[in-house]
This record gives sequence, C-alpha cells and structure tokens, in this order.
Amino acid sequence: KWFKPQDIVETFGAKAVDIIKNNRVVIDVKGNKIRIIAKYQFPSARLYIKWIGTHAEYDKLKKNNQQYDIDLFK
Repeated sequence: KWFKPQDIVETFGAKAVDIIKNNRVVIDVKGNKIRIIAKYQFPSARLYIKWIGTHAEYDKLKKNNQQYDIDLFK
C-alpha cells in the first residue's frame, strides 16, 4: 500500500518514475519509449491516468509546462 510518493517509486523503480508537482508522477514504460502522467491519491493508494504518449510528445508537454495540468481522461 502507498502512503507517500516514494512508495510509488519503490514499486516501479527509481529509473522508471519521476515525482512532479501537483500530486503527479511520470512513469516510463517500454524502455522509456512511452510516458504516463498519473495523479496519485493517498491514503487510497490510487493512480489516476491523466495522459499517455511517446517520450517526444512528453518533451513537448514539458517544454510548455503542461505536464502539471493536462487531463485527457476527465
């Protein structure tokens, strides 16, 4: 069960997870080819998928600081 963001990192591995602001994490999938932005909620230990895309698409989001607010699956 997750109680803090570091618990998510320990589940998926430090190389696969970046903790960002607004209660979000970025998870690298398929050898860092795919990125998932998810919002975490404690103490329910849930991740809500907010965005899925390629590494290049994520870089575009990051360039515009959209990784903190994007929500494609409302």
